[in-house]
Amino acid sequence: MKLFWIAAIPLAFASGIITTVALQHSGWIYLTGVSKQVAPPGAQPEHISAITTDRVQPVNDSEIAELKLKLTQFQTQLETATLDRESIRSELDTLREFSTDLHVGDLPPSDVRSENSAPNTQRQTIANRNNRRGFGGIDSQQQYDGLVAAGVDQTTASEIKQRTDQWALKRLDLIDTASREGWRDTDEFTEKLSALREQQVDIRAEIGDEAFDSYLFASGENNRVQIESVIDGSAAQSAGVVAGDIVVSYAEASVYQTRELARATRDGTRSESISLVVLREGEYLDLVIPRGPLGVGLRGFRQSPQENL
Repeated sequence: MKLFWIAAIPLAFASGIITTVALQHSGWIYLTGVSKQVAPPGAQPEHISAITTDRVQPVNDSEIAELKLKLTQFQTQLETATLDRESIRSELDTLREFSTDLHVGDLPPSDVRSENSAPNTQRQTIANRNNRRGFGGIDSQQQYDGLVAAGVDQTTASEIKQRTDQWALKRLDLIDTASREGWRDTDEFTEKLSALREQQVDIRAEIGDEAFDSYLFASGENNRVQIESVIDGSAAQSAGVVAGDIVVSYAEASVYQTRELARATRDGTRSESISLVVLREGEYLDLVIPRGPLGVGLRGFRQSPQENL
Protein backbone atom coordinates (compact mmCIF):
# COMPACT_ATOMS: atom_id res chain seq x y z
CA MET A 1 0.00 0.00 0.00
CA LYS A 2 1.43 3.38 -1.02
CA LEU A 3 1.47 5.88 1.81
CA PHE A 4 1.93 9.65 1.84
CA TRP A 5 2.14 12.43 4.44
CA ILE A 6 -0.38 15.18 5.13
CA ALA A 7 1.01 18.45 6.49
CA ALA A 8 -0.36 19.65 9.80
CA ILE A 9 -2.52 22.75 9.74
CA PRO A 10 -3.15 24.94 12.79
CA LEU A 11 -6.64 25.56 14.04
CA ALA A 12 -7.27 28.06 16.82
CA PHE A 13 -9.80 27.41 19.54
CA ALA A 14 -10.88 29.71 22.36
CA SER A 15 -9.16 27.35 24.80
CA GLY A 16 -5.85 27.38 22.96
CA ILE A 17 -4.05 26.27 19.81
CA ILE A 18 -4.02 22.65 18.62
CA THR A 19 -2.43 21.04 15.59
CA THR A 20 -4.85 19.07 13.45
CA VAL A 21 -4.68 17.00 10.29
CA ALA A 22 -7.69 17.05 7.99
CA LEU A 23 -8.38 14.31 5.42
CA GLN A 24 -11.49 14.58 3.30
CA HIS A 25 -12.78 11.43 1.62
CA SER A 26 -16.26 10.75 0.29
CA GLY A 27 -17.79 13.60 2.28
CA TRP A 28 -15.94 12.64 5.47
CA ILE A 29 -13.31 14.77 7.20
CA TYR A 30 -11.01 12.94 9.59
CA LEU A 31 -9.26 14.92 12.32
CA THR A 32 -6.13 13.78 14.08
CA GLY A 33 -3.97 15.46 16.67
CA VAL A 34 -0.69 15.04 14.72
CA SER A 35 0.54 14.49 11.13
CA LYS A 36 -0.02 10.84 10.17
CA GLN A 37 0.20 8.46 7.22
CA VAL A 38 -3.11 7.80 5.51
CA ALA A 39 -4.43 5.35 2.96
CA PRO A 40 -4.72 6.38 -0.71
CA PRO A 41 -7.98 7.63 -2.26
CA GLY A 42 -10.54 4.89 -2.72
CA ALA A 43 -10.03 3.24 0.62
CA GLN A 44 -13.10 2.93 2.83
CA PRO A 45 -13.05 4.58 6.25
CA GLU A 46 -13.00 1.21 8.00
CA HIS A 47 -9.91 0.20 5.97
CA ILE A 48 -7.84 3.19 7.12
CA SER A 49 -5.63 1.48 9.65
CA ALA A 50 -2.38 3.46 9.27
CA ILE A 51 -3.67 6.45 11.25
CA THR A 52 -2.86 6.66 14.92
CA THR A 53 -5.15 9.34 16.29
CA ASP A 54 -6.67 10.69 19.45
CA ARG A 55 -10.01 11.01 17.71
CA VAL A 56 -11.50 10.35 14.32
CA GLN A 57 -14.87 11.88 13.63
CA PRO A 58 -16.94 13.24 10.78
CA VAL A 59 -17.34 17.02 10.60
CA ASN A 60 -20.35 18.50 8.87
CA ASP A 61 -20.90 22.05 7.61
CA SER A 62 -22.46 23.27 10.85
CA GLU A 63 -19.46 22.07 12.85
CA ILE A 64 -17.09 23.80 10.44
CA ALA A 65 -19.11 26.98 10.86
CA GLU A 66 -18.87 26.59 14.62
CA LEU A 67 -15.09 26.22 14.39
CA LYS A 68 -14.88 29.38 12.30
CA LEU A 69 -17.00 31.21 14.86
CA LYS A 70 -14.72 30.07 17.67
CA LEU A 71 -11.71 31.22 15.68
CA THR A 72 -13.29 34.64 15.19
CA GLN A 73 -14.10 34.85 18.90
CA PHE A 74 -10.54 33.90 19.77
CA GLN A 75 -9.15 36.59 17.48
CA THR A 76 -11.46 39.16 19.07
CA GLN A 77 -10.35 38.10 22.56
CA LEU A 78 -6.73 38.36 21.46
CA GLU A 79 -7.25 41.88 20.12
CA THR A 80 -9.02 42.90 23.34
CA ALA A 81 -6.20 41.46 25.44
CA THR A 82 -3.67 43.41 23.37
CA LEU A 83 -5.57 46.67 23.95
CA ASP A 84 -5.84 45.91 27.67
CA ARG A 85 -2.09 45.31 27.80
CA GLU A 86 -1.39 48.68 26.21
CA SER A 87 -3.82 50.35 28.60
CA ILE A 88 -2.06 48.75 31.58
CA ARG A 89 1.29 49.89 30.20
CA SER A 90 -0.04 53.43 29.97
CA GLU A 91 -1.14 53.21 33.62
CA LEU A 92 2.30 51.90 34.61
CA ASP A 93 3.92 54.86 32.86
CA THR A 94 1.67 57.19 34.85
CA LEU A 95 2.52 55.42 38.11
CA ARG A 96 6.24 55.50 37.31
CA GLU A 97 6.10 59.26 36.83
CA PHE A 98 3.92 59.79 39.87
CA SER A 99 6.17 57.62 42.05
CA THR A 100 8.95 60.16 41.68
CA ASP A 101 6.77 62.61 43.61
CA LEU A 102 6.07 60.32 46.56
CA HIS A 103 7.97 59.28 49.66
CA VAL A 104 7.68 56.01 51.50
CA GLY A 105 4.84 56.45 53.95
CA ASP A 106 2.89 58.92 51.82
CA LEU A 107 -0.26 57.65 50.11
CA PRO A 108 -1.16 58.51 46.50
CA PRO A 109 -3.99 61.04 46.17
CA SER A 110 -7.42 59.42 46.27
CA ASP A 111 -8.19 60.52 42.71
CA VAL A 112 -5.14 58.58 41.49
CA ARG A 113 -6.09 55.53 43.54
CA SER A 114 -9.66 55.58 42.24
CA GLU A 115 -8.43 55.80 38.64
CA ASN A 116 -6.24 52.74 39.04
CA SER A 117 -9.05 50.72 40.64
CA ALA A 118 -11.69 51.75 38.11
CA PRO A 119 -13.47 49.20 35.87
CA ASN A 120 -11.90 48.42 32.49
CA THR A 121 -14.13 50.82 30.56
CA GLN A 122 -13.35 53.65 32.96
CA ARG A 123 -9.63 52.83 32.89
CA GLN A 124 -9.70 53.00 29.09
CA THR A 125 -11.36 56.41 29.27
CA ILE A 126 -8.70 57.54 31.73
CA ALA A 127 -5.93 56.17 29.52
CA ASN A 128 -7.37 57.99 26.51
CA ARG A 129 -7.56 61.21 28.52
CA ASN A 130 -3.96 60.83 29.68
CA ASN A 131 -2.85 60.18 26.11
CA ARG A 132 -4.49 63.43 25.04
CA ARG A 133 -2.81 65.24 27.88
CA GLY A 134 0.64 63.75 27.39
CA PHE A 135 0.43 62.79 31.11
CA GLY A 136 -0.79 64.41 34.23
CA GLY A 137 -1.86 67.74 32.88
CA ILE A 138 -4.24 69.54 30.56
CA ASP A 139 -4.40 69.09 26.80
CA SER A 140 -2.81 72.02 24.99
CA GLN A 141 -6.01 73.67 23.71
CA GLN A 142 -7.62 73.43 27.14
CA GLN A 143 -4.40 74.82 28.54
CA TYR A 144 -4.51 77.80 26.20
CA ASP A 145 -8.16 78.54 27.01
CA GLY A 146 -7.44 78.28 30.73
CA LEU A 147 -4.49 80.65 30.50
CA VAL A 148 -6.52 83.26 28.63
CA ALA A 149 -9.38 82.87 31.13
CA ALA A 150 -6.87 83.44 33.93
CA GLY A 151 -5.88 86.77 32.40
CA VAL A 152 -2.71 85.72 30.55
CA ASP A 153 -2.25 87.58 27.26
CA GLN A 154 -2.86 85.55 24.09
CA THR A 155 0.74 85.82 22.85
CA THR A 156 2.14 84.31 26.05
CA ALA A 157 -0.61 81.68 26.13
CA SER A 158 0.17 80.65 22.52
CA GLU A 159 3.88 80.39 23.25
CA ILE A 160 3.25 78.20 26.30
CA LYS A 161 0.86 76.02 24.27
CA GLN A 162 3.48 75.53 21.55
CA ARG A 163 6.16 74.45 24.01
CA THR A 164 3.70 72.13 25.74
CA ASP A 165 2.87 70.47 22.41
CA GLN A 166 6.57 70.00 21.63
CA TRP A 167 7.12 68.38 25.02
CA ALA A 168 4.14 66.04 24.51
CA LEU A 169 5.54 64.94 21.14
CA LYS A 170 8.90 64.15 22.74
CA ARG A 171 7.15 62.00 25.33
CA LEU A 172 5.14 60.12 22.70
CA ASP A 173 8.31 59.55 20.67
CA LEU A 174 10.10 58.15 23.72
CA ILE A 175 7.24 55.75 24.45
CA ASP A 176 7.04 54.63 20.81
CA THR A 177 10.80 54.07 20.55
CA ALA A 178 10.96 52.14 23.81
CA SER A 179 8.00 49.96 22.79
CA ARG A 180 9.45 49.14 19.37
CA GLU A 181 12.92 48.38 20.72
CA GLY A 182 11.66 46.37 23.69
CA TRP A 183 12.92 48.42 26.64
CA ARG A 184 9.70 50.09 27.77
CA ASP A 185 9.56 48.01 30.96
CA THR A 186 13.13 48.80 32.01
CA ASP A 187 14.85 51.19 34.40
CA GLU A 188 16.30 52.98 31.38
CA PHE A 189 12.81 53.95 30.22
CA THR A 190 11.83 55.12 33.70
CA GLU A 191 14.96 57.26 33.96
CA LYS A 192 14.46 58.83 30.54
CA LEU A 193 10.81 59.50 31.29
CA SER A 194 11.75 61.19 34.56
CA ALA A 195 14.43 63.25 32.82
CA LEU A 196 11.88 64.34 30.23
CA ARG A 197 9.55 65.51 32.98
CA GLU A 198 12.20 67.97 34.07
CA GLN A 199 11.77 69.67 30.69
CA GLN A 200 8.02 70.07 31.10
CA VAL A 201 6.78 73.66 30.97
CA ASP A 202 6.48 75.13 34.47
CA ILE A 203 3.40 77.27 34.00
CA ARG A 204 3.26 78.39 37.62
CA ALA A 205 6.78 79.83 37.44
CA GLU A 206 5.92 81.69 34.25
CA ILE A 207 2.59 83.28 35.18
CA GLY A 208 2.77 83.56 39.00
CA ASP A 209 0.78 82.02 41.85
CA GLU A 210 -2.42 84.05 41.60
CA ALA A 211 -2.83 83.51 37.86
CA PHE A 212 -1.86 79.85 38.25
CA ASP A 213 -4.64 79.32 40.79
CA SER A 214 -7.17 80.88 38.40
CA TYR A 215 -5.73 78.92 35.49
CA LEU A 216 -6.15 75.57 37.25
CA PHE A 217 -9.74 76.33 38.20
CA ALA A 218 -10.64 77.61 34.71
CA SER A 219 -9.13 74.48 33.17
CA GLY A 220 -11.21 72.16 35.33
CA GLU A 221 -8.20 70.99 37.35
CA ASN A 222 -7.91 70.57 41.11
CA ASN A 223 -6.44 73.66 42.77
CA ARG A 224 -6.75 72.72 46.44
CA VAL A 225 -5.18 69.95 48.55
CA GLN A 226 -6.89 68.32 51.50
CA ILE A 227 -5.54 65.85 54.04
CA GLU A 228 -7.61 62.70 53.62
CA SER A 229 -5.88 60.48 56.19
CA VAL A 230 -2.95 60.59 58.61
CA ILE A 231 -0.69 57.61 59.35
CA ASP A 232 -0.21 56.85 63.05
CA GLY A 233 3.25 57.84 64.26
CA SER A 234 3.95 60.00 61.22
CA ALA A 235 5.52 63.45 61.20
CA ALA A 236 2.16 64.92 60.23
CA GLN A 237 0.42 63.36 63.22
CA SER A 238 3.13 64.59 65.58
CA ALA A 239 2.74 68.11 64.19
CA GLY A 240 -1.01 68.10 64.81
CA VAL A 241 -2.29 67.51 61.27
CA VAL A 242 -5.71 65.86 61.13
CA ALA A 243 -7.87 64.45 58.35
CA GLY A 244 -9.94 67.20 56.73
CA ASP A 245 -7.27 69.91 56.98
CA ILE A 246 -6.82 71.95 53.80
CA VAL A 247 -3.17 72.65 53.05
CA VAL A 248 -2.60 76.36 52.42
CA SER A 249 1.18 76.52 52.28
CA TYR A 250 4.32 74.50 52.96
CA ALA A 251 7.63 76.19 53.80
CA GLU A 252 5.96 79.54 53.05
CA ALA A 253 5.03 78.52 49.48
CA SER A 254 1.38 78.26 48.47
CA VAL A 255 0.16 74.74 47.69
CA TYR A 256 -2.37 74.13 44.91
CA GLN A 257 -1.74 70.53 43.85
CA THR A 258 -0.78 67.28 45.54
CA ARG A 259 2.38 66.87 43.47
CA GLU A 260 3.58 70.31 44.52
CA LEU A 261 3.33 69.34 48.16
CA ALA A 262 5.13 66.04 47.59
CA ARG A 263 7.96 67.79 45.74
CA ALA A 264 8.25 70.49 48.37
CA THR A 265 8.88 67.90 51.08
CA ARG A 266 12.03 66.86 49.21
CA ASP A 267 13.46 70.35 48.83
CA GLY A 268 15.88 71.88 51.32
CA THR A 269 17.44 69.95 54.18
CA ARG A 270 15.66 66.90 55.50
CA SER A 271 14.34 67.22 59.06
CA GLU A 272 14.72 71.01 59.11
CA SER A 273 11.75 72.67 60.78
CA ILE A 274 9.40 74.38 58.36
CA SER A 275 5.96 75.97 58.49
CA LEU A 276 2.86 74.07 57.38
CA VAL A 277 -0.24 76.26 57.24
CA VAL A 278 -3.59 74.48 57.15
CA LEU A 279 -7.20 75.64 57.18
CA ARG A 280 -9.36 73.79 59.70
CA GLU A 281 -13.03 74.66 60.16
CA GLY A 282 -12.45 78.23 59.01
CA GLU A 283 -9.36 78.78 61.16
CA TYR A 284 -5.77 79.04 59.91
CA LEU A 285 -3.24 77.01 61.86
CA ASP A 286 0.52 77.45 61.46
CA LEU A 287 2.09 74.12 62.36
CA VAL A 288 5.80 73.31 62.65
CA ILE A 289 6.85 70.10 60.94
CA PRO A 290 10.19 68.53 59.92
CA ARG A 291 10.82 68.59 56.18
CA GLY A 292 10.47 65.13 54.70
CA PRO A 293 7.76 62.49 54.30
CA LEU A 294 4.50 63.64 55.82
CA GLY A 295 2.82 60.26 56.15
CA VAL A 296 -0.57 61.36 54.88
CA GLY A 297 -3.18 60.56 52.27
CA LEU A 298 -4.07 63.51 50.04
CA ARG A 299 -7.15 64.52 48.09
CA GLY A 300 -7.25 67.18 45.40
CA PHE A 301 -10.39 69.23 44.76
CA ARG A 302 -11.52 72.38 42.96
CA GLN A 303 -12.42 75.66 44.60
CA SER A 304 -13.04 79.02 42.98
CA PRO A 305 -10.14 81.42 43.62
CA GLN A 306 -12.81 83.94 44.61
CA GLU A 307 -13.32 81.84 47.73
CA ASN A 308 -9.96 82.89 49.10
CA LEU A 309 -8.36 80.61 51.61
